[in-house]
Amino acid sequence: MLKPLLLASTLSIACFSSHANDNSSWSFGAGHFEHGGVLGAKYTYEINEKHSAFASIGIIGYAFGYEYQLNDHIDLGLTLGQQAAYASDGFLVAKANYYFSNQGKKGFYVGASFGVKEEDGECFVFCAQEDTEKVKSTGGIHIGYRF
Repeated sequence: MLKPLLLASTLSIACFSSHANDNSSWSFGAGHFEHGGVLGAKYTYEINEKHSAFASIGIIGYAFGYEYQLNDHIDLGLTLGQQAAYASDGFLVAKANYYFSNQGKKGFYVGASFGVKEEDGECFVFCAQEDTEKVKSTGGIHIGYRF
């Protein structure tokens, strides 16, 4: 199940980036959720000056999301995706990012996410697991650099 979803997210990122303009950006970062898990790349497409959509792919997962620019330094949003070993059946989190430079400029940012995940155990890949459908609360932090 994870391989087709990773392929879909990779194709989505490629599709978004083929329509790249001055309102799109790439970032790389580490942490839970925002960059697809542990370490990954994120492509952000600005819909207008306040709203943007993103897709990211990381070492152990992928994510898609929406961001609303609250002011020049803060955005709020939602992220959903999947991460092997941590949120193997998926996650949905609300997030906040703080940009040290103004939004839309190159620079570092940090953020935090809180929400829910569904997981069937602490298995990395190719493990026999029963689908428990247990939903747990979760949270994470991340740091990144926007190009």
